[in-house]
Amino acid sequence: MLAMSFLIFDACDPCENEPSVGYPSPDGTLKVVVFERGCGATVGSNVQMSLLQSSKPLPNEAGNTFVMDSNQGASALQYIYVDWTSNNSVRITYPGNARVVKQEKRVGSVDVTYVSK
Repeated sequence: MLAMSFLIFDACDPCENEPSVGYPSPDGTLKVVVFERGCGATVGSNVQMSLLQSSKPLPNEAGNTFVMDSNQGASALQYIYVDWTSNNSVRITYPGNARVVKQEKRVGSVDVTYVSK
């Protein structure tokens, strides 16, 4: 019965990930994927980021590393610059007036640093 509940809940998820851009780590084993996640007309635009194994596709779920939105229009340009500084360290630059909803400092073996500009 519990499994059926999860199946029904998952099938009713109104959110979906929009086309994404991947940035491979220097050794190619990992990737940062930057994408928008749409959840209907009542949710504003957002930019999200997930850190994944290179061989894995982006799952249809929220970003596991970073999520920001336009802060009710205060940040007209939404961008994330991705800079791998080593195989286990990545620097993310994002607009200073964006609202950050999620900001993980470590995902798996990767240290993530953030610069707000």
